[in-house]
Amino acid sequence: MKWGMKDFKERPEWSIAVVILAILLIFVGWGSLMFEEFMETRARDAVLSALNDLSADATITVNGEPRQTAPVLEALRRTQHIESHHSYPLKPIEVEIRDGPKTIKLVVAQDSERSDEYWVYRPGPNLHNDALGEFLGSTQTQVFRNDSQRPGK
Repeated sequence: MKWGMKDFKERPEWSIAVVILAILLIFVGWGSLMFEEFMETRARDAVLSALNDLSADATITVNGEPRQTAPVLEALRRTQHIESHHSYPLKPIEVEIRDGPKTIKLVVAQDSERSDEYWVYRPGPNLHNDALGEFLGSTQTQVFRNDSQRPGK
């Protein structure tokens, strides 16, 4: 028992600072992950709210070509957080939704592993400087399948 107490008394003073620093680093890492999830949720909720507020007169273009509104909106409204599975987005597909003076621009990209999963982004500045934009989540659909297989753009 004396052996343990002797080691405790001879411990350098800086060891407590190291333990506190390690705990702080864990909290900062955890906090940054929580912040990232918060930002994704906030952006997704804003876009889903805008999609739900659209009138029946809204029009949609996908890569500049007019599309039926209902199937595209249905797919986009199902956007949700999906845990990462170490894949990546393929060719971006531009989606533009117009409803009177209101315009919603989104980018969807097919998942590299799951052909019916599409990553959804809001173009513009974002936390990770992702060229596709701010990540909103993923949706399971086949609505964009032909667009992701077309050459060009």
